[in-house]
Amino acid sequence: MAKENIIVGLLLYKVYYNDCNIELNSLNKFQRIIKLDYPDLKPGIIKTLAKAKKEKATQFNDEKIDACIKNAFDEFSKIKWIEMDGDSFEILPSFHRLTREFAPYINNIDEILKESQDEKLPANS
Repeated sequence: MAKENIIVGLLLYKVYYNDCNIELNSLNKFQRIIKLDYPDLKPGIIKTLAKAKKEKATQFNDEKIDACIKNAFDEFSKIKWIEMDGDSFEILPSFHRLTREFAPYINNIDEILKESQDEKLPANS
């Protein structure tokens, strides 16, 4: 699975389970939450997703965040981690496979993203 999809999965787990947004069932709402409800984490989200996609963080905007999330959700639907119906989604039990491999990252996602936003970008980025 692509790194950016794993990152989106970690963010979905954080928003849905850790932050108790258990009524979340809309792709558009999730995209909006990521862009608007976590202003202190957004720079880290941008840098982390851009790095995973091997793009420049300075050129990574809200549209690219939306596209990255949409692509990840499409992949999650293919592997049956979520069930999609238009904009609506339901997290399936198999989504918890993510926790087997990435539990330490899920538990520390806020700190990881904050550290990422504090990293200096290389001169050629």
